[in-house]
Amino acid sequence: MSAIASTLRNALKNWRDNVEWFVEILIVANLKSWEHAARGNNEYVKMYSDLYYMVRELYFDWFDKDNKQHEKAVQYYYDYVD
Repeated sequence: MSAIASTLRNALKNWRDNVEWFVEILIVANLKSWEHAARGNNEYVKMYSDLYYMVRELYFDWFDKDNKQHEKAVQYYYDYVD
């Protein structure tokens, strides 16, 4: 789990200005949650679900209305995630 957290921190640090990659992190967290749910690994389900909601909140905080990429970010999120 610490490796996952470290990878996530590095990805967010390096890709925080990239709408597409930021959304990819959200998609991966969501997919991993469902994958582990199918395997019955509730510990990982909770971790990936928590990560998904945390990253989603960061996404909308980062790409708020004051960010020049706000409209693109919102549209991209709803096109690919929601």
